[in-house]
Amino acid sequence: MSTGIRSYGPGKFDTILDSYVYSVSLDGGCDSECGSVDEGRWYGMLKSPIQYWRPPDVPELNSAERAELTRYAGVIVSECSQGFVSVEYFETAEALDLAWSDIEETNYVCEQCGESVDPEKPSPSEYASLCEDCGKDADE
Repeated sequence: MSTGIRSYGPGKFDTILDSYVYSVSLDGGCDSECGSVDEGRWYGMLKSPIQYWRPPDVPELNSAERAELTRYAGVIVSECSQGFVSVEYFETAEALDLAWSDIEETNYVCEQCGESVDPEKPSPSEYASLCEDCGKDADE
């Protein structure tokens, strides 16, 4: 990231810019979404141009942060069931699309505990959206 990008301080974001992108994603700014916080992890993809407006409760972006936002082809935001947020910035549309394809193909999480579910491994029960341990418990 460029100089002039302010740290968010203690909390769920690394930078003010990450906080901004996350707020935009929650207010209908995503081009695509998959997963769910309730299922372990939610993902949102925003392609450029990301519209600049000031969401409530988010500090005004400075000129360096606005410039940084416009130089990327897009971002992928994710939030886990514990509220931790990560934002990954992509310089090319190809890299963004590839990363998003990987997420869509591998977004298998247990509906009960949030652990990863291996899509290649046969489910031990009729509950294909549960991990091996939770599937066994459901069968009992």
